[in-house]
Amino acid sequence: MDLARLLKSVGQRTFVTYYREFGDSTLGNSDVADILLKREGFTEKACRSKTTHARDIFGQGLEVAALKAIAASTRADNQVTANAARELLHQQGIGA
Repeated sequence: MDLARLLKSVGQRTFVTYYREFGDSTLGNSDVADILLKREGFTEKACRSKTTHARDIFGQGLEVAALKAIAASTRADNQVTANAARELLHQQGIGA
């Protein structure tokens, strides 16, 4: 599955909001899915799916490319998420 499809399956806001959890190898998939379930109110199936796809992004080493794609968003309703992605890139010492 390509990055755009993986990111769409996770959701840009969800990917940015839970970036650290998705990238934390000390947390199992079920741990991250439980966090999403408690905080976001997604269905259990959606939480598992989002977690699996986000972990695929990290597993393929595409997390920075995903943040850059989100940061480049020009949709007006996505600017908060785009700014948060730019901040994550900045914290990692990477330009958007």
